[in-house]
Amino acid sequence: MTGLITRSLVAALLVSTTALAGGIHTQRVHFAKGADSATIEGRIQGDMTIDYLLGARQGQSMNVSMATDNGANTFNTIAPGKENDFFAHPADVAESVCFLTQQPRSAWTVELDLRPFGETW
Repeated sequence: MTGLITRSLVAALLVSTTALAGGIHTQRVHFAKGADSATIEGRIQGDMTIDYLLGARQGQSMNVSMATDNGANTFNTIAPGKENDFFAHPADVAESVCFLTQQPRSAWTVELDLRPFGETW
């Protein structure tokens, strides 16, 4: 019975996290010739995700502002090649949940914090 519950939890996690990943849109930021700034305006609705891609050279800086009335909105800045350090992978989350359901009786936990490697806490 425990094995069936574990497999069901893992399958549900994989399906739900895969569905969330499908809503990612990508937009490249272009600077007008001779300009040192660019403004992007738009709306993010529901669980929509937009990846803005831009190039920066050493010594350049970036300022970002986001006007929102939704406290769940976030803006993450991720360096090239570090994408895998910043997000928790669905298979790894599922493996951790599976561990929770199969702990030994002599040493167990009721809480497990899952955090991606690149996140600062």
